[in-house]
Amino acid sequence: MVKDYLTSNGYQILPSYHFENAWKQAARTYGNVYDPNSGKVDVNAWKGAMITAGEILREQTDADAIVFADVFEHKVQHSASMQHYARWYGVTRKPAFKGRNDGIPVGFEWTKEIAAASVLITIYDVNLNRIFSSRGGIDTLYAVSLKSANPTYVRRKKLLDNNDHIEEGIELAFHPFIPMAKYPGNP
Repeated sequence: MVKDYLTSNGYQILPSYHFENAWKQAARTYGNVYDPNSGKVDVNAWKGAMITAGEILREQTDADAIVFADVFEHKVQHSASMQHYARWYGVTRKPAFKGRNDGIPVGFEWTKEIAAASVLITIYDVNLNRIFSSRGGIDTLYAVSLKSANPTYVRRKKLLDNNDHIEEGIELAFHPFIPMAKYPGNP
């Protein structure tokens, strides 16, 4: 969807194998930059691999930039107001519900932290200068389960299945690099 968005805004996208090949060559020198056991990135190995990958891309392609799109999970809260909206990174989302809606008890803890997904766009030039970085909200990952007398938040089974929410997150994350037509913030 990020490729489609860039293409629809006049950018040419090189096949991803250019970066993948450059990254594989760089990774042979610096080793695996991601440790699957700890879930952490070795920052020094990553920097070295990126510098090498950038050098390879400069030599072998006419690329101007490298675009990374990362979907990440973080905490948000619904508000205690009447509509119970959650707001983050430019989006406003109503709470999702699971089960019959016979009403929510007055004491329900709307402001409990729940997980949400957002997209992070980072753009580097081929000399590896970061030229842009921004985030756009996508959707909450929890719903209010109404299957019992005491509703609770539960992890949604279908995650990121709303293409409109994903497209909105991408547009928000690229703004102002690519101006969003209906940007919800200050111009």
